[in-house]
Amino acid sequence: MATAAVGGQTWEQPYAQFHWLADNDGYVLLAGVGLTALTLIHYAEQLAGRTPFRRWVFDADGNVRTVPVGGCSNGFERLAPTLATLERRDSVGPSLWRCYPVRAALETLAAAIREQPELTRCANPACERCRDAIAGGPLL
Repeated sequence: MATAAVGGQTWEQPYAQFHWLADNDGYVLLAGVGLTALTLIHYAEQLAGRTPFRRWVFDADGNVRTVPVGGCSNGFERLAPTLATLERRDSVGPSLWRCYPVRAALETLAAAIREQPELTRCANPACERCRDAIAGGPLL
């Protein structure tokens, strides 16, 4: 099952595993970290119509490739109220664990981002990545 979950991931489709999870009624688990670590939100941004940023990387053969990447995630905790009805939480020792159904989370997040693009903005008013993401992403 793990191979099926990540098998669709490519250089151009880094979030394919979330598509698979949504299609297969999967969940994501945050174990002791906040929404700023929830990569699923970058995929929701893409589903909301934002163009991902690009980075240049070396592949295994030493070739330079461009790959889509998420932008600033420092404002993602502002999405907590949006996800509150979907969240299941528990404490494991001193660690807070939060779990979300992927399909419902993606639908909810994408709709919220389309409706209120500023919702993902971080606290830094000079953050260029937030500014550009809210404007729809980079021009390619």
